[in-house]
Amino acid sequence: MSDRETETFSPYEPQPTYDWDVAEEKPERPNILWGRAVVLAGVLLVAFFIGRASAPNGIPSERVRALNRDLQRAQDENEQLKQTLAQQQAVTPTPTPSVTVGGGGDTNTDTTFNGKVYVVQSGDTLREIADRFCGDPTKDDILVDFNGLADGSDIHPGDEIKIPEDCAG
Repeated sequence: MSDRETETFSPYEPQPTYDWDVAEEKPERPNILWGRAVVLAGVLLVAFFIGRASAPNGIPSERVRALNRDLQRAQDENEQLKQTLAQQQAVTPTPTPSVTVGGGGDTNTDTTFNGKVYVVQSGDTLREIADRFCGDPTKDDILVDFNGLADGSDIHPGDEIKIPEDCAG
């Protein structure tokens, strides 16, 4: 008999394992995503072939010719309209701002005013008017004071702006 105390046993030492080392058993089945993709492709092919088989044989040639005639007529009309518009733009002069010298047409103003009167056009600003007549856009405050305006943005198309003779000075 052997003596248990004298026999040497090597202690059990488990091998270290990590989560990524353990291979889990997977059931043998196809990937569901690929199965769905194959089924979808099959359905699309069947729908394509059913559509091709049941489709009419294209558009009748008479219909195509009629549509081409309509297209040509519309293109000709478009070209005529462009020419008419170009002629109208060539004939119609662009309106020029009116400037009168003297008292203008206002009978309620002082008749001793000998400067210019400018009729405001669409898009005009007081700074542009000051630049045009006084030679300096920063002299718009002179025009505001001279015309008794509340501020420089208080002008509208058709308003008359008096330009003093000594505006440049």
